[in-house]
Amino acid sequence: MNKTNYEIPFDENGNQLSYPATWMNGYQNKDVIFKDNFIFEDTLCFVEFQRGRSSAIAKFHRSSTNTYCTVFLSDLAEIIKNMKYGNIQGTFTFCKKGQNYGLKLEDGK
Repeated sequence: MNKTNYEIPFDENGNQLSYPATWMNGYQNKDVIFKDNFIFEDTLCFVEFQRGRSSAIAKFHRSSTNTYCTVFLSDLAEIIKNMKYGNIQGTFTFCKKGQNYGLKLEDGK
Protein backbone atom coordinates (compact mmCIF):
# COMPACT_ATOMS: atom_id res chain seq x y z
CA MET A 1 0.00 0.00 0.00
CA ASN A 2 1.57 3.33 -1.04
CA LYS A 3 1.07 6.72 0.61
CA THR A 4 -2.02 7.63 -1.44
CA ASN A 5 -3.59 4.17 -1.64
CA TYR A 6 -5.33 3.81 1.71
CA GLU A 7 -8.86 3.63 2.99
CA ILE A 8 -10.68 6.57 4.56
CA PRO A 9 -13.00 6.17 7.60
CA PHE A 10 -16.63 7.30 7.38
CA ASP A 11 -19.55 6.98 9.78
CA GLU A 12 -22.85 5.28 8.91
CA ASN A 13 -24.22 8.60 7.59
CA GLY A 14 -21.34 9.17 5.15
CA ASN A 15 -19.47 11.76 7.22
CA GLN A 16 -15.69 11.51 6.95
CA LEU A 17 -14.11 10.72 10.31
CA SER A 18 -10.89 12.46 11.30
CA TYR A 19 -9.98 9.57 13.61
CA PRO A 20 -11.25 6.01 13.13
CA ALA A 21 -12.29 4.88 16.58
CA THR A 22 -12.56 1.24 15.50
CA TRP A 23 -12.30 0.06 19.11
CA MET A 24 -14.14 1.81 21.94
CA ASN A 25 -14.11 0.74 25.59
CA GLY A 26 -12.76 -2.68 24.61
CA TYR A 27 -15.48 -3.35 22.02
CA GLN A 28 -15.23 -3.20 18.25
CA ASN A 29 -17.01 -0.14 16.80
CA LYS A 30 -18.83 -1.48 13.74
CA ASP A 31 -20.13 1.98 12.79
CA VAL A 32 -16.80 2.87 11.12
CA ILE A 33 -16.91 2.20 7.37
CA PHE A 34 -13.64 2.31 5.42
CA LYS A 35 -13.77 3.31 1.74
CA ASP A 36 -10.99 3.54 -0.84
CA ASN A 37 -9.55 7.03 -1.20
CA PHE A 38 -11.03 8.97 -4.14
CA ILE A 39 -10.95 12.33 -5.91
CA PHE A 40 -14.17 14.34 -6.22
CA GLU A 41 -15.51 17.76 -7.19
CA ASP A 42 -17.71 19.62 -4.75
CA THR A 43 -18.50 22.89 -3.02
CA LEU A 44 -17.54 22.95 0.66
CA CYS A 45 -18.81 25.41 3.26
CA PHE A 46 -16.77 26.16 6.38
CA VAL A 47 -18.61 25.13 9.58
CA GLU A 48 -16.24 25.37 12.56
CA PHE A 49 -12.86 24.53 14.07
CA GLN A 50 -12.54 21.43 16.25
CA ARG A 51 -9.89 19.86 18.44
CA GLY A 52 -9.04 16.21 18.01
CA ARG A 53 -6.94 13.81 20.04
CA SER A 54 -3.70 15.20 18.71
CA SER A 55 -4.78 17.70 16.08
CA ALA A 56 -6.80 20.80 15.35
CA ILE A 57 -9.04 20.62 12.32
CA ALA A 58 -11.51 22.67 10.30
CA LYS A 59 -14.93 21.12 9.66
CA PHE A 60 -16.60 21.63 6.26
CA HIS A 61 -20.01 20.71 4.87
CA ARG A 62 -20.16 18.98 1.47
CA SER A 63 -23.09 20.39 -0.50
CA SER A 64 -23.44 17.49 -2.96
CA THR A 65 -23.81 14.78 -0.31
CA ASN A 66 -25.03 16.79 2.72
CA THR A 67 -22.19 15.29 4.77
CA TYR A 68 -19.19 16.64 6.68
CA CYS A 69 -15.44 16.33 6.26
CA THR A 70 -12.39 17.66 8.05
CA VAL A 71 -9.31 19.57 6.91
CA PHE A 72 -5.97 19.69 8.73
CA LEU A 73 -4.91 23.22 9.61
CA SER A 74 -1.72 22.62 7.63
CA ASP A 75 -3.87 22.11 4.50
CA LEU A 76 -6.27 24.94 5.29
CA ALA A 77 -4.09 27.78 3.95
CA GLU A 78 -4.53 26.63 0.35
CA ILE A 79 -8.28 26.36 0.83
CA ILE A 80 -8.56 29.83 2.40
CA LYS A 81 -6.77 31.38 -0.58
CA ASN A 82 -9.53 30.03 -2.87
CA MET A 83 -12.57 30.65 -0.64
CA LYS A 84 -15.40 33.02 -1.50
CA TYR A 85 -17.96 33.92 1.16
CA GLY A 86 -17.03 30.91 3.32
CA ASN A 87 -17.27 28.42 0.44
CA ILE A 88 -14.65 26.66 -1.65
CA GLN A 89 -15.39 25.01 -4.97
CA GLY A 90 -12.83 22.61 -6.36
CA THR A 91 -11.43 19.12 -6.71
CA PHE A 92 -10.57 17.35 -3.46
CA THR A 93 -9.08 14.13 -2.15
CA PHE A 94 -8.39 12.71 1.28
CA CYS A 95 -5.05 12.49 3.07
CA LYS A 96 -3.64 10.81 6.15
CA LYS A 97 -1.28 12.36 8.70
CA GLY A 98 -0.25 10.03 11.49
CA GLN A 99 -3.40 8.29 12.73
CA ASN A 100 -5.71 11.10 11.54
CA TYR A 101 -7.52 11.65 8.24
CA GLY A 102 -8.53 14.82 6.45
CA LEU A 103 -9.36 16.42 3.14
CA LYS A 104 -7.10 18.45 0.89
CA LEU A 105 -7.60 20.63 -2.15
CA GLU A 106 -6.42 19.15 -5.43
CA ASP A 107 -7.60 21.98 -7.67
CA GLY A 108 -9.38 25.17 -6.62
CA LYS A 109 -11.73 27.26 -8.74
